[in-house]
Amino acid sequence: MAASCAHPRATSPATTFAPPKADPTGGAAMYALVHVDHLQAGGLGAFAEARRRWVGVLSQASTTDGRGLYLQTGDSGFLSLRPLRSLGELDRQPPLVTAALSGVDPEALRRYDAASDALLAPPHRSEVWRFDEELSYGTTDPIASLAAAAWGKMSVEEIDPTPAGEGYRTAWKEVRAALEREGYPLVRVAYWSRYGTGNLVSFWLAGSQRQFLDTRPVEAAVAHALGDDEATLLLARLQKTVLASDSVDVIPRLDLSTKAL
Repeated sequence: MAASCAHPRATSPATTFAPPKADPTGGAAMYALVHVDHLQAGGLGAFAEARRRWVGVLSQASTTDGRGLYLQTGDSGFLSLRPLRSLGELDRQPPLVTAALSGVDPEALRRYDAASDALLAPPHRSEVWRFDEELSYGTTDPIASLAAAAWGKMSVEEIDPTPAGEGYRTAWKEVRAALEREGYPLVRVAYWSRYGTGNLVSFWLAGSQRQFLDTRPVEAAVAHALGDDEATLLLARLQKTVLASDSVDVIPRLDLSTKAL
């Protein structure tokens, strides 16, 4: 849950990517089709350049490959999040993508696939994530919040699957109330990897690298709101439900993103 990062990165360049419009029935996209690209050592720059060239081909053809929002994860990977209003939209994606690419030079697609695929390393997979508004902070629209950020940290937590794990949600509600009391400036987007690892994936996001670096850790904000002793007990209750965790710097890469279908 720490809101700090270890080393500098370039901020995300602007592009024509725009988050999908709000659902007219009154809700943001609750699901995301997520693709995980993990790269061989030193392959991040070449992968990004291949993707950037492909985005240029798509732009010239006034179309999209529907991959949605790209996020750079540390020095060795990317995630792409394709927002879905419902799981039923999964079946619609392949024919929509085929139609969108029908006017694109197939040789350009072949070159892109060859250049990017040659750099991949395990793990390489797709998952379906579900947004959890209750475990988030400062947002009701996950894709819009991710796209609006410039810097953040992604945390992956394995929550105790027994009834004891329910304590995470209870404790988080108290943590969130303390952050709201403090006016904590970062945003948290929380997803469950429902069809994938089953883990809780959360993003702490800032509008700039400097804001992220200058913002005190969540733990310090909670301690200021509740006092050291009460905060220590609360955070211990939260962490007791976490069996394993990992975190990595994350940068929204709008220059690699394309409009979702």
